[in-house]
Amino acid sequence: MKLPHKYLTRTLNDAGAAVNSIVPWGVSGTFISGALQIEALKYIPFTFFPVAVILMVIIKGFNLKKDK
Repeated sequence: MKLPHKYLTRTLNDAGAAVNSIVPWGVSGTFISGALQIEALKYIPFTFFPVAVILMVIIKGFNLKKDK
């Protein structure tokens, strides 16, 4: 894919940090479910930021200007 390292690093950071909270079996998802004493599907509608990050990364990925 010939993706520059700075974009790859940014994408992996966004995917790992923000999106982890919407994965119910992930560390953040398990903590949130346990701390709030609710099922993961009940707090998913309130996770605006992780969903927005996914959309922003996809949009930004299509709009990258190639380094020369």
